[in-house]
Amino acid sequence: MGVKEVLEFVENDYGQWIVYQDNKPKFHIDCFDYSSESNRLLNDWILSKQRSIDQVLNSINRRNHINLTLKKIPLFVLKAESETTEISLKPLPLEWLN
Repeated sequence: MGVKEVLEFVENDYGQWIVYQDNKPKFHIDCFDYSSESNRLLNDWILSKQRSIDQVLNSINRRNHINLTLKKIPLFVLKAESETTEISLKPLPLEWLN
C-alpha cells in the first residue's frame, strides 16, 4: 500500500536494466550499447556465459561488498498519477566487473 516510485524506460528494450545501489537508481545497463566497456563485459557474462542479470549482480555484490539490486514492478498497480522525468545514469564501474 502507499505511493511507489517506479522507473521505466520509454522504450522498453531487451537487455536494459536500471540498477539500484542502496535503493536509489544509480546505474543503467544496456548489453547492446558497445560504446561502454562495462556493457560489453556484461553482454559476455549474460549472453555467452548464460548467467542471469540477478546472478551477475549477486556476484558483483559479494566481491565488492555493495548492494546492487533491480526493482521489480508490482503485480497490481493502480496508477493514479504518472510523471515523465529524464534521468541520466552511468554504466556500472568497470573495476566492479574485473
